[in-house]
Amino acid sequence: MMFRLPDFFVNSAGFFYDSRGANPSDLIAGHFDPALVLLSYFIAAISSMVALFISSRLSGREEVSDRRLLLIVAGLAMGGGIFSMHFVGMMAFKLPLQVTYEPVTTLLSLVFAVGGSLLAFALVGRYKGGWKAILLGGLAIGIAISGMHYTGMSAMRMNATLQYRAGPFAFSLLVGFAAATAALWFVTSFKKEGAGVSPGLLAGASAVMGLAVYGLHYTAMAAAVYVKASPGAAAPVTGLDDDSFTLFVIFITGLVLSLAIIFPLKLEIEERKKSENDLRLLATMVAQTPQAMLITNLKGIITYANPALEKLTGYKTEEVLGRSPGIFKGGRHDKKFYDNFWATILSGRNWDGIFINKRKDGRIYEERIIVSPVLNDASEIISFIAIKTDITDENMLRRTKDRVTTVVSHELHTPIGKLQLAGILADEILRGGKKEDGIRQLKDLIARSVADFSRIADDATLFSSLSLHPTPKAFAGVYLHDLADACVASTRSMMSRERRAVVLDSDISSLPIGFKIGGNAEMMGQVLTKILSNAIKYTPDGKTVWFKASLADKKAEFVVRDEGVGIPAESLASVFEPYHSMDDPMKHSTSQYASHGGGLGLGLSIARLIMDYHGGSITVVSDGAGTGATVTLVFPTDPSRGA
Repeated sequence: MMFRLPDFFVNSAGFFYDSRGANPSDLIAGHFDPALVLLSYFIAAISSMVALFISSRLSGREEVSDRRLLLIVAGLAMGGGIFSMHFVGMMAFKLPLQVTYEPVTTLLSLVFAVGGSLLAFALVGRYKGGWKAILLGGLAIGIAISGMHYTGMSAMRMNATLQYRAGPFAFSLLVGFAAATAALWFVTSFKKEGAGVSPGLLAGASAVMGLAVYGLHYTAMAAAVYVKASPGAAAPVTGLDDDSFTLFVIFITGLVLSLAIIFPLKLEIEERKKSENDLRLLATMVAQTPQAMLITNLKGIITYANPALEKLTGYKTEEVLGRSPGIFKGGRHDKKFYDNFWATILSGRNWDGIFINKRKDGRIYEERIIVSPVLNDASEIISFIAIKTDITDENMLRRTKDRVTTVVSHELHTPIGKLQLAGILADEILRGGKKEDGIRQLKDLIARSVADFSRIADDATLFSSLSLHPTPKAFAGVYLHDLADACVASTRSMMSRERRAVVLDSDISSLPIGFKIGGNAEMMGQVLTKILSNAIKYTPDGKTVWFKASLADKKAEFVVRDEGVGIPAESLASVFEPYHSMDDPMKHSTSQYASHGGGLGLGLSIARLIMDYHGGSITVVSDGAGTGATVTLVFPTDPSRGA
């Protein structure tokens, strides 16, 4: 079969119909089958939906090959839909004469439709949905629809001449461009609105795009004029007969409908798998994060808790699910605090603040909590996510740092004051005062100041050595009777220097002379001396401190009991914490308040570290403020420890 250009390029009668001098009886009238007309719009709308749905996924694909594949499928769906709609519409149009279609021109019309659609979606993707993309894309689809339509019309082979009225012809082009542009505007609108494809907007865009194809076709059909062939005119070239043409249209329509069903489903499956993988990854991240996380519903009922929550609160996951976060309340916040918290998150705002809560074992802890509302597509709150960070140690360290700064600065005031006094005394000596007495006092002041500085430095150094740095055990034989006797003597000497009138009643007769155990003599002496001096420090003058040593069950036990100020119940659990003190830090141990306590607050912390170092134990018992306290030290007497 010889290839012929479309008739509207070579039609000797002219492309546009001129009614001047024309005989109205030469015009051929046709009619439409309403059912096929409706079917043609359905095909246009469905193919538009597939094409717009697929093209909306272009920006979400990272691989260039994936984007190209989606672009091609979108172009085929749109172009195939335009083609199918046109020829179903032509099947709906009935003329009182035989009509066939020239195959090559018919296929050329399909190329117009697919090529124009590909160009349109490529432009939309390139210009990221701006007005330039909308206008150029609308123009490209308008060209695709009109090019396909008029090329497809020129494929008609019949015993008549096809011409067009100029006005309706121009209007048909305008309809195609305007409707296609409006549809692309819909597309860019739902892409800007965010997550995924909005079904409502997609349906609207598809309806408008389908209207572009449908409207141009039937407006162009209204512009068409069929003129009877003049007598003696050549017979038309034979084309596809009705059966062949129908099968061809059914094939293309079936292809479009297959794409409409299969490809969106394929994309949905891929995206669902990706979402599941992302969700699995997110769940793993949440489960592994060191921060405690929980999710509650609108009523505040816990629906999810990650493993870190158990580490923070002591509650197992199954113990918190279905319960309120109120189980963590520590009783430290009033109703106003909780009202403000709920008002904030129920208004859709994040809440970031500090909670003082209680663990399962009853211990109080501090945590920073960030609570964020979770919204659905309608911007309604559906749940809350809480991220909890334990700041107990952080705040304790900060408070300890503040206390250390305060305590050390005040502890240093007394030896500095003594040195200042020594300077004044030295001036008096130089001016000719009593030199012997002055020099003796000066020497005593300097010695006491140096002792104060040395004690402060030694306490800090020993604590750092035992708690922050590994200390290798170096045990040797320690004679317990001699050690205890030396510690008592040292304590009495301290009492004399400090002019304390506390009664020290010691009993070490149960320790055999010559009995020794494995240990570090210097450390053991330090811990005994510290406990004794602590008892003296907290006991008012005129009261008694008892010191008793004994051996039993392969253990050496030293008990120090005093009639001092005692320990309040709320402080008893914290007595071994570094820099802990029951006193006002403004009262330092070398001041006039010495009998009331003071000091760095490291005494019992160091004592426990030394006892741990020796594998022993230390306990502190007190019935409360004003009842005195009892400290018990227990050392193992295992001879294999270097004795």
